[in-house]
Formats: sequence, C-alpha cells, structure tokens
Amino acid sequence: MKRLFALTLALCLCLGCLAVSAWADGEGAISMTASTAVASPGDTVTVTVSLDSNPGTCLLELIISYDETRLEKVGDYAETSGSMDGSGVWTFGSNAIWDNDSNSSYTGAIATLTYRVLDDAPEGQADISISVRSAMDWDTLEDVSFTVTPASVTVESGCDHVYDDGVEDASGATTYTCTICGYSYTDTPAAEAQSAAAETAENLDADETEPEADEYTESETSSDFEDSAQEETRAEETAETINTTESSAGERETKSFQPTIVFWIALAAAILGIVVIIVVAATGRRDRW
Repeated sequence: MKRLFALTLALCLCLGCLAVSAWADGEGAISMTASTAVASPGDTVTVTVSLDSNPGTCLLELIISYDETRLEKVGDYAETSGSMDGSGVWTFGSNAIWDNDSNSSYTGAIATLTYRVLDDAPEGQADISISVRSAMDWDTLEDVSFTVTPASVTVESGCDHVYDDGVEDASGATTYTCTICGYSYTDTPAAEAQSAAAETAENLDADETEPEADEYTESETSSDFEDSAQEETRAEETAETINTTESSAGERETKSFQPTIVFWIALAAAILGIVVIIVVAATGRRDRW
C-alpha cells in the first residue's frame, strides 16, 4: 500500500512539472500588416495589428511608434470588429491598452492604425512598430511574452524627377528641387570637403609632433645612460664594502685564533709539569727502597 502511494505521488509530481514546463514555453506573437507596400506623399496607409498566437492573457499594453519624418497619425487608433471576442476594454491614445478580468486566448485582428504620408516626406522606408510594455496571465499573475513583427512602407514620389540647378546656402549645402513634383534633397559636398581638410590638418599636426617624440626618446636614452652609470658606481661601492668587510672578518679571525695558541701552550706546560712531578715522586720512592 505504501509503495502504491509513493508511486502515485511521484507520478503527480512529474505531471505537475510537465504542466509548468508547457506553460513556461507558451509565447504569443503579434504581427503588423500595412495596407500597401509603397506609398507617395499625401497617400493614406492603414496598418492592421493581429494576434497570431495567444497563450492566454488578461492585459495587453502596446507602445506604438512610427517614422515621424515620413508619416503623420490620422485620427485615433481603433479596435477591429470582434477584437478579443468582444471582451475587455480597449483604451487608445498615442498607445493602446486592453484590459479584462479574465484570460482571453483570442487570435485575429485586434486594432487598426492609420497614417498619412507627409507632403515633404523623403523617399525611403517608413517603419511602424509595436513593443509590448506588459502582458499578464490572470490565473498566475505572471508576465506573458509576445514577439512582434513590425510593418513598413516604402515612400516614393511616383515621379521621374527633373531637378533644377540647386540653391546653395551660406554653409555651402546645395538643395535640389524637382521641377515636376516639388520633391527636394540637399547635398553637402562643401561640408565633406571641409571634413577632409580638417582630417588632413590633423595628420599634418601629428607629423609635426613626431620630432618632439624623437627628442623625448633622446632625452629618455640620456637618462638611461645616467642611470646605468649610477648603477655601476653603486656596484663599485658595494664591492669595496664587501672587501672591507672580508678584511675585518680576517682580522677578527686572527685575533680570535691567538687565545687558542696560548691555551695549547698552557695545556702543554701543565702536562709537562705533571709528568715532572710523577717522575720526581717515582725517583724518591726508589731512593727510599
């Protein structure tokens, strides 16, 4: 019975881990589609925002950005019909927020963004994008992750430009204007020439500073020679000190050796005296006998 209970508990734990893993892997996807790929100044462009996948969320806060050098916002952003299955509340301003009191797994179009191409918009690509500031799961109160695919529109004038001779301003920049559609662009070769001249001047300054570097090198080399001579002098002084020390040590050894000779002489004299005493004593005994 205990074994069965243990196996059941282990199975429940494994299933729980799998469920958490599956939930953690859930990620939503948002795509943006423009009504046209190419637009001209004055044209209106509508961008549709869609949820391609949705693991379940009760909150979406979207930060909307666009190329303000080429586009201008037209009216308010708006939700599409049937967005989020009609649940929750959308709030639109410069950005967009959807809020609900339960999760929604809705997929499909959720909002439309309308822009107008500026009359003086330069040719090129105008980007419209969204970033998800926050998205939340009602059940777990955890953040929900979304990937975003932005939209873009290529601005073209639709004109085979014929430019005038250009007008040069005080800075040397020349502005050329199309005589047909009025599109213009500015060329600044004078600024480029000035930049090149400044770069050349910097190179010349660098070349002029090189002799100073050489002088510094010569000074540094002279300093190295002086340091080497000082080191040699110190080495000679050290050698003299060593010789003096060795000489003093030899004198100390000689002085310490003299007491040793006196000791041996005294010892020999003592032994000799003992021998004399023994001989004298022995001689006296023979005389008595």
